[in-house]
Amino acid sequence: MTKRIEEVLDLPSLESMIDDAMSPEDEKRLNDIVSALDANEIDIDKHLMDPDGTREHAAEMDQIADAAMTAHKDAIDMAFNMEPKNAGSIMEPAARFLELSMKAMQAKLDARMKGIELKMKREKLDHELRKNQEEGVVEGETPVSESGRMADRNALLKSLKEKKSDS
Repeated sequence: MTKRIEEVLDLPSLESMIDDAMSPEDEKRLNDIVSALDANEIDIDKHLMDPDGTREHAAEMDQIADAAMTAHKDAIDMAFNMEPKNAGSIMEPAARFLELSMKAMQAKLDARMKGIELKMKREKLDHELRKNQEEGVVEGETPVSESGRMADRNALLKSLKEKKSDS
């Protein structure tokens, strides 16, 4: 925001809003996390097993799905116990409850799949790192493929010229 907008709307400055947004406890916790990251004290595997609170998310999605299914069943029972001409107005919300339940279960599955995908990517990177270390590849170099060897363009052209001159 510009100073002019702050003055016209009588808003506090952006700097004061940022300072007020973080309480001293939050700042201390943030500093502790940063220092732990710098010191490599945080167990990455523990966080990968439950990235972003996946277990909590799964439990919440189960609760939502169960509540939606219960509401769906209650609405269906109510619709079957009414006159058919009025049952349609009850069946529409019942269908929405069923859709909500399905979306909650899909969100739970998506979160689980995201965690598995992250773990697989990490395993792949760890495997490539171990393989490169075993082969002695320096970081920043392009690793040698299993089917060939690395050579720069000039060395390749030089070897082709030598072969051509020999024959």
